[in-house]
Amino acid sequence: MTRLIQPAYRPVLDFDTDTLTTGSVVLDDSMLGGKSWKLTSVNNVAATGQRNATYPDLANCVLGFRIKTDSVAADYAGAVIYVSFDTTGYSKYAYTTLPPRASSFTDTGVWFAWTKHVAGFTFEGGAVAADFANVKSIRLTITSALGKTVNFSLDDVWAVPATRQGIVTWTFDDSLSSQYALAAPELESVGATGTFFTIGGNIGSAGSFTAGQVADLVARGHDIQSHGYAHANFTTLTDEQLTADLEAAKAAITSAGANSPKHVAAPYGGLNASQLFTVLQQHTTARSIKSDVNSMPLITPWVNSPVVTAATTQAAISALVDRAVAEGGWLVLCAHEIVASGATGAQTNKAILSDTVTYALANGARVMNYSEAARTMSVSPLAKRSLVTVLT
Repeated sequence: MTRLIQPAYRPVLDFDTDTLTTGSVVLDDSMLGGKSWKLTSVNNVAATGQRNATYPDLANCVLGFRIKTDSVAADYAGAVIYVSFDTTGYSKYAYTTLPPRASSFTDTGVWFAWTKHVAGFTFEGGAVAADFANVKSIRLTITSALGKTVNFSLDDVWAVPATRQGIVTWTFDDSLSSQYALAAPELESVGATGTFFTIGGNIGSAGSFTAGQVADLVARGHDIQSHGYAHANFTTLTDEQLTADLEAAKAAITSAGANSPKHVAAPYGGLNASQLFTVLQQHTTARSIKSDVNSMPLITPWVNSPVVTAATTQAAISALVDRAVAEGGWLVLCAHEIVASGATGAQTNKAILSDTVTYALANGARVMNYSEAARTMSVSPLAKRSLVTVLT
């Protein structure tokens, strides 16, 4: 048996090991014992921290940002990272906005991590992605909601060389019979395989996979992963209940002839930071249902995935594929019930599966199932370390 060795995580920039220029920002070493910025913004006024330095070549890198807050997401209006390529200021620069619910780490007092390929920044003043080879300064600006005070600590900004060839993955939730009958053969017709996030407790039930179908999908090269045992929203479960649910799902899936699942798709996308820590005791990643392209290498264990329904056009999916190719990112698509044609509501026409694969391959992307892509991308030890540090 060939053993796949995941590439080592080697950041080329980490604020936690550098001296920061604080300016109007209070340096706070108390939150994690490292050198962090603490920013206070009151009444919709922005607070800014900036670091001027000689940076390494950051072109073709994924930049990661790890932030801690003692405020809830609703208390702040936005956070923006600015990168200057101009020694005299910000006449030539790039920026990106950190979403309020980045990586779903929105609980008070916990870390969240967010990543972006440099090609995905917005460029101003004639700047282009290649200018990341000559970065002069990086600035974080936090703005509070009106009448609110927010405290943020920017613990780390790091960079990891990226694989520039994007990846596209089809995933399917709920282990429905139509996925076995229509989705698997449709992908196979264009030389692809998919990942089926399977409800352990539904195996053998009407309208769901049988144990024989699970084993057959594995034999045909498809990927079987966990969608929990009872399809319960994880946010409604205690840590003990969640652990039991995941263990039961794992037992049911392996009994049906699949390998022990290493990845889980949270039913309804429901998962908070504490529960993510529980999931990571048994799994490598957790997949959500957020419409976004994942940066590579995969630094956080929370994987975004847009849901494809009858209302989703091929043009919209192709635009996401183009973005994955441009940024060297990972596009994970999610579908539920598959129909031959005439999809309505949450259904997906089978042709969109093969059309997406064909488009992706023709435009420079690789097509892999979820486990193949996760092995290729690797999950940073830093991502899990940050969770362990905060939640234990």
